[in-house]
Amino acid sequence: MHKLTNQDADASLFLESQLTVIENKAFEVPHPDLKSKTLFDVDYSLGDGIDKYTWISFDKKGTSKILSTYSVRDLPRADASAKSNSVDIYDGGNSFAYTIKEIRAALRNGTQLEQKRANTALRANNELIERVTFYGDKERGIPGLLNHPNIPRTTASAVGSSKETTWDKKNSEQILQDLYDMYNSQKNLTSDMEEPNTLLVSPRMHGILTQKTFSDKESTKLITIFKDTFSNIKIERVQQLSKSGANNTDVAVMYNDSAEKVKLCIPVETEFFPPQPDGLQFIVPTRFRLAGLIVYLPMSLIISEGF
Repeated sequence: MHKLTNQDADASLFLESQLTVIENKAFEVPHPDLKSKTLFDVDYSLGDGIDKYTWISFDKKGTSKILSTYSVRDLPRADASAKSNSVDIYDGGNSFAYTIKEIRAALRNGTQLEQKRANTALRANNELIERVTFYGDKERGIPGLLNHPNIPRTTASAVGSSKETTWDKKNSEQILQDLYDMYNSQKNLTSDMEEPNTLLVSPRMHGILTQKTFSDKESTKLITIFKDTFSNIKIERVQQLSKSGANNTDVAVMYNDSAEKVKLCIPVETEFFPPQPDGLQFIVPTRFRLAGLIVYLPMSLIISEGF
């Protein structure tokens, strides 16, 4: 077995000093194809040391009326019922390593250690967060956006004798009507109390909206017509919505992105730990903690499939 020497101790100290630079640079690398942290408000406030996140939701009930007397008995009762909700918080992570030879060579030459391994480790952690955000984790009972049991779902309207629902088989007016139907469905489900401000579509759907004109005589793109109608709703293309619906159809999601309605809970962002000697290498562990997508008000979201 390899025994640590003074030279190894120097290598370890050098690696620890390098890790600060490596970690900072890893977090500077953009990942534009990873959407979860930009689509939803991210809550890092819980911190470390807890294994469960609990919140209380309230269902307000009550009406008011014009009073005919000053009697207390004439006043309608207003109340709020409370419900406790909780999710478990899980650890995730991975590791990367540098060999004694690599560290000594960098130390001797006054060069920096390879950055790519730290970038890859951080990327892998963020990819796991991305998967859990959209698909959840069945083994641990974590629901994701696309399989959340409480988010209402609808199906795109069927047209023609073959009852087609996909946009490839629809004209411009029918495509726009599908989006209008989503908006109206959510408004109806919430008695007009929710106002969506975000629309997520698959890349194929986004391509149709941005490229297809309303008609041969009307050159306005469908996305322009939609934005003119709903100026407050931003549109985002999301790869995970491709073939995520019934019969491998695409999915659209419309919601209000307020943190009071839905948020991504990451109590601890990826952290790099001190290097651990292991034979002829030093292993750098990484760790993060994740509760997943917290949906406080499921009716503030709506999922439609069949596109």
